[in-house]
Amino acid sequence: MAAHEVAGRSQRILIDLTRTTRAEMTRLREKCVQHGLHAAMVSGPQVPLARETLAGSAVEASGGISTLDHVLSLFEAGADLAGTSAGTRIVEEAVAAEAGAERSGIEGSAAP
Repeated sequence: MAAHEVAGRSQRILIDLTRTTRAEMTRLREKCVQHGLHAAMVSGPQVPLARETLAGSAVEASGGISTLDHVLSLFEAGADLAGTSAGTRIVEEAVAAEAGAERSGIEGSAAP
């Protein structure tokens, strides 16, 4: 992401690449490097392509992300960030999953 100072605050630019091809991503990557831009937003299915093509750039996945499993699968595919309007629900899901894992660990350790 390019960061520039405006009125004493850091400003960043995020490029939406949700409908680009590999060739377009490659051309954009060259321009981004030239001008100091280091982030891209892509739809979920494009995450592996963006990670490969835009090496060194932050990759934000967005579009239709509504569950913790979906977020985790995008991270496994190479996304650095996930943009979603379901953030509260996903965080609640993560907290519940963590609490369940802790309970399972405690119960499991008591068994002979």
